Amino acid sequence: MDQLESSPIKIKAVEDARQLQSKVNEQCKKDGKDPPPYGLEELIGKDMRSAAVVAIKIIDIDESDTQNPRNADSCSDVLKEIGALSILSETKAKNINYVIEALVIGQSMWLVTEYCSGGSVATLVSNPSG
Repeated sequence: MDQLESSPIKIKAVEDARQLQSKVNEQCKKDGKDPPPYGLEELIGKDMRSAAVVAIKIIDIDESDTQNPRNADSCSDVLKEIGALSILSETKAKNINYVIEALVIGQSMWLVTEYCSGGSVATLVSNPSG
């Protein structure tokens, strides 16, 4: 195992992903739904049907609305964002991260998009040379 693979941050990310995957599976079972076809791995996921690596942004609707009660409509905001990204992808706009699907899991919304290597937008902006 190389140094990066055994770093405390990586180990914690893997453990957090496992715990969240377990919670998602429990919530789906409780709701009588099939779990989403994605397995969480660190900060990314993998489509269990095709083994494609995907990015999964998980938004806790209740937590988001609690943080900003004046604008407590996170679900609507996320749906608007999905709609905008869908229109951009349909028109073949450049530099758009394509939305694969959006799922509601308990009190969370999952935004599943294509995976783009290189890190977050903040990481890429802070280091434009790559």
